[in-house]
Amino acid sequence: IGEEIIPMIEKISNPIVRTFYMKKLASILEVSENTIENLIFQLKRKKKQLSLNKIKYNKPVEDSRELTIDKYVLSVLFQSEDPNNIYRNVFEILKPEYFLHPSYEKISRLFFEEIEKNKKVNINQFGQNLSDELQPVFDEIFLFASTDHNLSNESLDRLIHEIKKYYFKREIKKILREEESLENKKQLVEISQNLKEVEKKLISL
Repeated sequence: IGEEIIPMIEKISNPIVRTFYMKKLASILEVSENTIENLIFQLKRKKKQLSLNKIKYNKPVEDSRELTIDKYVLSVLFQSEDPNNIYRNVFEILKPEYFLHPSYEKISRLFFEEIEKNKKVNINQFGQNLSDELQPVFDEIFLFASTDHNLSNESLDRLIHEIKKYYFKREIKKILREEESLENKKQLVEISQNLKEVEKKLISL
């Protein structure tokens, strides 16, 4: 029944009437109004994504596991009924710069700043306030966790630590490409140690 009614509610322009039907559907399905609102939001995103398919942006050439994990973790965060709560679990471990793709880093940094400033984030409003460059990227990220892939069988905690592992490996490669210096050696030792700790953590998960 929800799959049939949600598209009808989504088309209602009058907010009072829409809220009335959202409450009614939530009561029938015995779920929260937030759940219904989230389903409507996802439907709007899917419709918007279809219309944005022609927009070109700097998308990764291929979805390596590293990029796929980045996208999946952010998608789980944004799709959550309580992104503010999951945010704590994610960004206690990750920093925005850990994400490989520049657009993912920008979006996560903006989300990070927004939630630190206001303590809560309305994910719908957050997506709408993004720049024209970032909106189609956000739409793709948001929908990603809904698609069929193997990552849904892996724990979020493990994937978060895997992102961290990839970041440290990138930093090590970056330092090795630079001219040798005392500062670089110190950084290399520190990052290598951090990488070992993350790899130990991954083994335990």
